[in-house]
Amino acid sequence: MLTFKKRLLVVSVLIVGSLGLITIGFDEGEQKKQFERGPQGNIVPDEAEIKKLKEKLNEVKQGLNQAKVDSLPVDLKKNIASYLEEDKYALWKKLKLRGDQLAFRDNGENLVSVRRNEKDGSILEISIISMKTGDMVGSFKIKGLSGSFLLSPNGKSIAFVKTEEEDKIYFFDTETGKVEYSISNVLEGVYAFNGLGSFSQDGTILAMKYLETESERPTVRLFNVKTGSWIALKDFADESRYYGNNAALSNDTFAIIDGKSVRFWDIRNGDVKVIKGLKTVIDEIEARGEDWSFTTIRFGSDGKVLALAYLLVQSPKVIRGIRLFNYDSHKSSITDRASIEMKDDAQLHLLSDKMVTALNLANHSETILFDNFTGNEIQKFGNYEEPRAFSPDDKILAVPTANGIQLWKKSTALQDAFEKERRVEKFRLRKWEPVVEPVDNAVEMHVSQTVEQSTKAPDIDMDQPD
Repeated sequence: MLTFKKRLLVVSVLIVGSLGLITIGFDEGEQKKQFERGPQGNIVPDEAEIKKLKEKLNEVKQGLNQAKVDSLPVDLKKNIASYLEEDKYALWKKLKLRGDQLAFRDNGENLVSVRRNEKDGSILEISIISMKTGDMVGSFKIKGLSGSFLLSPNGKSIAFVKTEEEDKIYFFDTETGKVEYSISNVLEGVYAFNGLGSFSQDGTILAMKYLETESERPTVRLFNVKTGSWIALKDFADESRYYGNNAALSNDTFAIIDGKSVRFWDIRNGDVKVIKGLKTVIDEIEARGEDWSFTTIRFGSDGKVLALAYLLVQSPKVIRGIRLFNYDSHKSSITDRASIEMKDDAQLHLLSDKMVTALNLANHSETILFDNFTGNEIQKFGNYEEPRAFSPDDKILAVPTANGIQLWKKSTALQDAFEKERRVEKFRLRKWEPVVEPVDNAVEMHVSQTVEQSTKAPDIDMDQPD
């Protein structure tokens, strides 16, 4: 893999040259002198001119090598950033395995798939697939589960609630195959359980939806899985109600949108957080149209990227946009990152550290993939191919389909160019390769009484797609 500076140098020279920022020209007299021919008809090089050109090129190279991307002009910075980003996702592998919920575990080395049994909906099936070998390294079943379940983004835990026992929440460990513990009396003080909401990225905080009274809209409760304690959100106003897309949870912040407002809480102590820069964003949107509202909120994988989707009315057209921000939890502030606007009926779906996806509902749920640093569209996926999980390094995208799970992997445009020029070998010599140990498929899985290991592994096909 090329270092950032070397990749920046190569791409910058290409881009700057194509933009006409490096121009070397001659008048007719200079051309005649440079291309003077000898007795054999061969061009006689002008050593003085060649020396000047080499000196000029060295100056340009030295300047680009020392340049920082942030100091370049905005348009050029975006071009370089989009070039240096991994270019496109290509279909890499197909798994003949359904996956209702997907997540990458162990720093992306394994994929966790959770789904209901096709014949018996009360059976939950969990499979763990190695990304290195394609082998099944774990397979479990949870029986008698007619209620709701939720897989954590880090793939390590599954929370589930049985329909006949909604006052209790179980936590299943995907590594050990055991229900490690449960919490009881979760309905105390509320009317009814309304569903599992979301996990924080590290799986330590679980948000759950409840009805306080029979006629009330859903409210939220947060549970700290690590400490086994509840988190009370202070000044949780009546207008702040939890539906799903209108709330987001990171490792240290809970946020909820309602119409034109966004509220933040510090989940370490439940205090309200006043976010610097938020009012400016709201004022900017307010000034652009007749009416507007926030529709969806998301945190990125590391909690440092925030996405706010909105609907803006500018008669006769309606704009659906996504504003992307750098979120600093310690300073309680946001700064602009990128902006995306779409004409069709599209909604914010999935956000990672580098990527963001939107579902184009006007075109049969076509998925559009954007670079969340530049806001540039990268590619589109087919209808109903709805990505569910990015690997931690954003190199692999897991997509459940009717025929199984598709794994899309990024290719690198810049690295491909070097491959064609046969110049990549010298960089490979410096590249560290991890030692891959063989996977023992016969590892014994210890399970609890409520969980059993699958006796028959689902059919998995890791061959290249046709």
